[in-house]
This record gives sequence, structure tokens and C-alpha cells, in this order.
Amino acid sequence: MKFYGSRFCQRCGRLFQLSEPDSQICPSCEQSPPSARAAEAAPAAVAVKPRRDTRKRKPRPKRTAAGRNSGPVAGQRTLPMLRALAGHPAGLTTPQLAELASSATSWINALGSTRQLMLKQQRRGRVVQAGTVAGDRTRDSVLWRITDEGKRHLAEHMGSAQVSE
Repeated sequence: MKFYGSRFCQRCGRLFQLSEPDSQICPSCEQSPPSARAAEAAPAAVAVKPRRDTRKRKPRPKRTAAGRNSGPVAGQRTLPMLRALAGHPAGLTTPQLAELASSATSWINALGSTRQLMLKQQRRGRVVQAGTVAGDRTRDSVLWRITDEGKRHLAEHMGSAQVSE
């Protein structure tokens, strides 16, 4: 006897081995009378619950540690950091900037986002790394200073307010 694989019976739903390539029903369904097959093959009906109201949910607003609604980013982050750097001509370290101008929910997030933002501003020529300072953690902290381009950018966005030199 040649093996043609297996298939589910179209009448009873059972898996059976094919003895002919085009067989649609199992040998037991071929031999039994139609009334016995109907009682045997009728599975119990499963009650389907109707779907509840499928309105799209509105996301809850994200909240910072300060309690303000922040969304993905709490407003402008660049200007407060550039303002803080303009007010300190000697420069500020990354942790100091994170304390002064970050709106992150945790200290680790504040340090990371401050560092990323300062690197982005460095690529744009608005700040420069002026060395490192021994920090209270394992690594030294980067000291950031504002450049003339950063002061121009800050002056444009602050309007008529004067930026300290």
C-alpha cells in the first residue's frame, strides 16, 4: 500500500491516512450510515460572546516627577540648557545641567537625555566640551561651555532679552 500522506476528513473532521491521493473522507465515514455520522460528528456548539464596545482607547498623559503633563518631551529642552550655560561662563557639567534644566522622571533618564542633547548641540556648533571634571561617580563629568553660535541661537529665540557674554 502506497502512503499519500494524511488529511482531515470532510465529514467527521478526524485526521486519517490517505490510501488514495484524492480521498476526501475517512474509511469509517464511508462505511457508516449517514444518521450515525451526524450524531457522532456534531461537536458541541461553543457560545460566542458578542464583542464589547470597541472604541479606541485614549492613552493616559505621561506625568513627570514634578507632576506636569509631559507627553514624549516636556516642552523645549534646548533653551533652558543653553540659558543655564550662558549664565555660567566657566561652564557646567552634565549632572549640573541635568539638575538645572531637565524635566525627566528619574536621575538616570535626566543624565542620559542631557548628554544626548548636549552632543546634538555640539554637532550644531552651539556648545563645546571644555574638558572633564572629577565627579562623585566612577567617571569624570564632561564640562560644557556655550559658543558664540549658541549665544546667537539663544538670542534669536529669547527675543529682545539680552544674553550675557
